[in-house]
Amino acid sequence: MARRTAGRKIYAHAKLRRLRREHGMNQVDMARALGISTSYANQLEQSQRPLTAPVLLRIAEVFGVDTEFFSEAEGDRLTTELRSALADEACGVPLPPEEELAEAARAHPEVARALVALHRRYRDTAEQAAALATPGAGGGARLPPGEPHDEVRDFFYAHHS
Repeated sequence: MARRTAGRKIYAHAKLRRLRREHGMNQVDMARALGISTSYANQLEQSQRPLTAPVLLRIAEVFGVDTEFFSEAEGDRLTTELRSALADEACGVPLPPEEELAEAARAHPEVARALVALHRRYRDTAEQAAALATPGAGGGARLPPGEPHDEVRDFFYAHHS
């Protein structure tokens, strides 16, 4: 079963909506398949109610996902990466409050991933421009490879691990 941390409740929100849509269901169909009321299904998708253990197990069975699919570890990692990207002075705006960053990562993970990837590309381009502007670099200079930890992070991020 998905791990909980010290009383932390699991809210399905975007993940449940994505599963439902990937299976071509509307909320009524999903509620029927899960054996819950349509109202409860809507509350789960709106993060108004947390997942209960029986519903989590039923979702895993109906949609063929592991219960760890709803783990918040990925969301926490995405929140951290989003915070790092938006904290860059190049953004030119104050860093949003932590709650807003967490909500953005939880409710709109694809948008958050896109912002993180955009920032990563910006940084890579800025580093390449700086390397090319270095005296003696010349137009044909090879750029140094990225840091090993950046390459590992990028690999896992690209493979959603």
